[in-house]
Amino acid sequence: MGEVLAVIAKLLRRTLGLFGFPLVLLGCSVGQDVTSPGLVLQELLIAQGKAALNRNGDPSVAVMNLSRSQLNSLGETVLRAQIPNYGLAAVLFISQDRAPYSIWRTPDNVTLQFRSGLIIGSKGVGADLVAVDDPRMIAVLEGREGPGPGKRVNSAFDGTNATVKTEFTCQISDLGPENVTVAELSYPTRHLRQTCTSPNENFVNDYWVQGRTVWKSRQWFNEQIGYVTVERISPQ
Repeated sequence: MGEVLAVIAKLLRRTLGLFGFPLVLLGCSVGQDVTSPGLVLQELLIAQGKAALNRNGDPSVAVMNLSRSQLNSLGETVLRAQIPNYGLAAVLFISQDRAPYSIWRTPDNVTLQFRSGLIIGSKGVGADLVAVDDPRMIAVLEGREGPGPGKRVNSAFDGTNATVKTEFTCQISDLGPENVTVAELSYPTRHLRQTCTSPNENFVNDYWVQGRTVWKSRQWFNEQIGYVTVERISPQ
């Protein structure tokens, strides 16, 4: 049994933490500061990992394979984040909620900071965003302005603890109504697209919004990480 758990721990290390932060499987404990929903999540992921091993698959997809009923068992709204370039995924729990700002964390204390659904910072990812200044996109998400042109500034660590700022020229478009499916539930949303350019870096962000709720987004992080897909999953 111990050998099986060791294999699952190795393969799930990048599943509970966005960038491979240590996952310790000792009975039913993960780290030293895990909420009850975090323990439920651990048990679900262990089960998913075992199933994947039995299918000769990769348990790193365990987070993405969690069913609606399994996610409901966590008992609270969570975020499911995925980094496609690295094949990583994680579930994040609310840590601070001071609308319109919120901080979400994994059981291994990797955090993503948001304003109205837009990622504005991170800690523990490894190539962290220090800050994002994107007033037009935030105004659109908060319903204060309509789509149009805007400026965006990303501040990120360069790997030597120095902060590098990159300024982008952006255009926000409303692509119209679109149903989006998140963890087996469909939501009637509007699809907002932000296209940003700079001399050395270009990206396209997508947001699926219902009112002021962003059910799903695909947001550019930086050149090291690429895109992060975030889904909001509320108990039903």
